[in-house]
Parts: sequence; C-alpha cells; structure tokens
Amino acid sequence: MFLNLTRHSLHRQAVTTGFYELSGGSQQTHCSYFPTTMTPDLPVEIWLYIVSMLPRDHIRKLVGINRMLFSLAMDEIYREVRYIDNNQVMRKTFHQLKYPTIARRVQRVYIRPGFFPEMEIFTKAKLSYLGRLRLKVFRLGRKASSPQPTLDPQEDALIAAGHGLANCTAVEELTIALHDLHPPPSFASFLKTIWVLLAPNLRRLTIDATLPKFALLLNPALLQAFPNLTDLHISIAFSRLSPKRQRDPRVILPFANAVSGTILHLKISSSEVVDFGDLFYGLTCFPNLQKLGVYIPLNSPPSKVHPALGQFIQLHTKSLQDLTVVPLDAMMLQDALRYRAWVMELICGLDFPLLRSLHIGLLMGYMFNITTVPPFSSIRLPQLVSLTLVDAYLPRGDIEAIFNGTFNGNCLESLRIGVEKLSSRILLILAERLPHLTSLDMTFRRRSGEPFLIQDAYDSYDVSPRHDTLPYIDPPQLEFERRMSGCDLKNWKVRNLKLSRVRWSSCALPHYDLRTMETVARCLSFPVIYGVRNYCACTNKHSQGVLWS
Repeated sequence: MFLNLTRHSLHRQAVTTGFYELSGGSQQTHCSYFPTTMTPDLPVEIWLYIVSMLPRDHIRKLVGINRMLFSLAMDEIYREVRYIDNNQVMRKTFHQLKYPTIARRVQRVYIRPGFFPEMEIFTKAKLSYLGRLRLKVFRLGRKASSPQPTLDPQEDALIAAGHGLANCTAVEELTIALHDLHPPPSFASFLKTIWVLLAPNLRRLTIDATLPKFALLLNPALLQAFPNLTDLHISIAFSRLSPKRQRDPRVILPFANAVSGTILHLKISSSEVVDFGDLFYGLTCFPNLQKLGVYIPLNSPPSKVHPALGQFIQLHTKSLQDLTVVPLDAMMLQDALRYRAWVMELICGLDFPLLRSLHIGLLMGYMFNITTVPPFSSIRLPQLVSLTLVDAYLPRGDIEAIFNGTFNGNCLESLRIGVEKLSSRILLILAERLPHLTSLDMTFRRRSGEPFLIQDAYDSYDVSPRHDTLPYIDPPQLEFERRMSGCDLKNWKVRNLKLSRVRWSSCALPHYDLRTMETVARCLSFPVIYGVRNYCACTNKHSQGVLWS
C-alpha cells in the first residue's frame, strides 16, 4: 500500500513538473515522456473577474484551485466573527484566532451573547415581604442542591473570546447587541479589552441595546479614543424588564459628543417611546456629518423632540448629503396633524446646498384624505438626486403640488413615492416635471378605472379561470390598459421600474404588480428593468429580483 501511494505521488509530481525527485539523494531523474513545463494557469485578472460574477458564498468552493483563490476563500470565511453562543464551534473559532494569518483577515465582529441569563421579571418593588422571603429561600435551596462548577461557563467563554479577539487588530466594523439580559461581572473587563484593542482602527460602530445597558456599554471609564470612527448607529431597543427611571436617552450624550469630530454617518433608531428632546438638545454639532438617519417615535411625547430635532438638522444643513426622517407609531390622526405641522416648520425655507438624497416618512392617519405633504416649493435643493416619500398614498393634486416648479429641470434621477390611484395623468406629470428620472418605485392602492377603496382586484371580479383552457380576464387591468394606450412616454428615460400594490387580503406591505409594470413599459421607448423583489418575506416567484422588459 505504501508503494502504491509513493508511485501515485511521484506520478502526480512528474505530470506537473516533468521530474522525479529522489528522496535518497539530490539527483533528479528526467522522464522524457512527461511534460517538462508546469501546467499554465489563468491570469489573475480573469480569476478576479470570475469571482466578481459569483455569489460570495461560492468563493469557498474554489478553495482548492490555486493559491489566490485559497486566499480569497480564507478571507471570506474569516471576514466576520459572530459571538452569539457558547459552544464548541465558537471556542474553536477563538482558538484559531491566535494565529496571525487568520486574525488579520477578520474585518467585522458581531457580539450578541445570547447565553447570558435573563433579567429577573419580578422586582423588589412588586413583591411583598412574604414573597421576597419565599424567593430568597427558594434561591438558597437551589444553590445548595446544585453542584458548584469550578469555573463559570460564562466567565470561561468571555475569557476565550477576549483572548481570541485581542489578535484581530484589523477589525473595521463592530456590532454589539445586548437587551434584557444580565451580563456576568467579567463582561466589563471583556468590553475594556475590546475597546482598547479595536478602537484605533474601528470605522463603523453599531450598538443595539436597551437604555439601561448603554450605561454599561458606553462607560467612559472603559472607552478609548476612536480616531478613525466615521459611522455610528445607535439602536435603542424596547425593554420589558427595566424600570422607567432607568430609561434616559441622555446616557448616549458623552460618547456621541466625544466622537462627533470624525463622524460622517449618524443613525439613531428606537422602538422605545421616550422623550428624545433632551438627547437632541444635548448633541453638539458634527462638523463633518454627511448622512443623518432618524427612526424614532416623533409623535409621543411631542413636547421637546420636534423643536430639538429641528434645531439639530438646521445645524447641519450646509454639510448634509443624505437626510432621512421616518417617524414610528404613525397611525394616529392627531399625531399625523401634529407631525405635518412640524415637518412644514422644519424644512420650510431651509437651504441644503449639498443634499443629494432626501427620505421623509409621511403620515396617513385614520382618514384616507388626511395626508402630510411638505412644502417643497420653499426648499432649496439644487443637488437633489433621490427623493423618497413613503407611508402615505397621495392623490393627484398633492403630486402636482409637490412637483410644481420645485423639481422641474433639476437632476432628480430616483423617485420612490406612494399614490392613491395610478393613472396615465400622474405618469404624464412625472414625465413632464422629471425628464431625467431613471428609477421609479411607486406604490399604489388602485388603478384608474377601479372603485375607491377596493380591497383587492380579485375580490370584486370573478377572474379565476374554471378551466386551464379559458383565457385569463381581469376587467380592471383591461380598463387600465385601455386608458394607458393613449399615454405617450417615449421621451422618458426611466430604466428601472417597480410598481407595487397593497393587497389587503394577503399582506399589509405592498407587492409588485408585474402586469401593470408591463403595461407602463409598453409606453416607454427604452428597455426597462422590472423590480420584482418585495419588501416583505412573502413568497416571491422571481427570486433574481429583476426582470427585463
């Protein structure tokens, strides 16, 4: 068996190099019937082009072809380290990080220790004296009956993670998520190790936690300098167990103000309903801020957050290039009216000389005729390229008011908007006012020719064929096609088209309407790419995401 393996290895070596290397000496025996040159490989440029056309997961399957693909596969395998569990796989990963050739490949670290114990649901304030006494007796009995391990598994896991991540000095992106869990005492030392070693090269930081946990994660005694931090994402999670007195958003201020000098992208999102007025009033000016995203409950309570956020945006009008303001909990009539007044006061008369993308979440309210249309005619947006107005379905009059002279003749290339009724008149208005538009993403409730507030196009009409041989008939679609036949959009430069519709019988989110997109595309003179990817998790027949017309 050993002889056969030796012959096989020598045969492979002779095929690739044309020589037999004898282990007993330095003499080499040349075989004339084997090739004398190495098998040529493809150029590096061709391999890079092939890899660029493949999904990132497929790079791992090319690990054994050549050295370059092996290096790319190793980069993909160890690009991200996810610390979410305490098992043998995680321990093996942290053990491998002690090698410099592996540790230098790590660029992203995701920390979400789900094995921490959950916080106590019942607090002392909710338990009577007898209840607290029974709880203490139960804990003492359970502690005496259970065997005490020599080392806490949580402590051991944190020590192994700290030793492994200590070698990953090339990490540029860090995400820490900690909700209603009770971390062990050694978690503070683990955080200090992370901040000391990863802070110098860190470029993007995402913290997803409840407000009481921000005091632990952003402890000034543990933090270090972040000279290269450019992206900061603060996500405030809803807490079910912490008392309300600990839910103060001002705990974020010391860290945010300390890194304000280098931040280019700031995103603040929250599912916790608290007063963010003190937070925005306490934030200093970010001199280099280019992208701002705000996803917080702007409606409740409205005492301070509206003027505070407006003042914070006005401080950065000269540097902002991307602005997103999306309110949460937006289905209340009185809040919709209050929000509309605030939006008008916020952006009326402002000058955004560098703004290229604007995303404003509109409110609908309980009444469908209650819309929130910002006064774009009083805003100066000379460089605007992308506009997004979602969460409301605007009638044709509001569409004309928005684009009446404001965006006429400018360089707006992308538009995402919701309309009440899709008609040829709305498309003609957009084609006339936005001649340079190349991407259109429109959500509608009904098409022209359909009754108002129809639940579904398939609810009021019997369109399901009883046999496979019968033709598919859709009266609303036929009426819409008849009205679109006289619409001339030949000079419109739209290349990417997505038309979605809300179908109340299936999902609250809009689904793409392929037949309506085909009807509109026939009025255009250029080839169109259809967007057939939903914003929800519903089954999608076209998995690639785009279709050519």
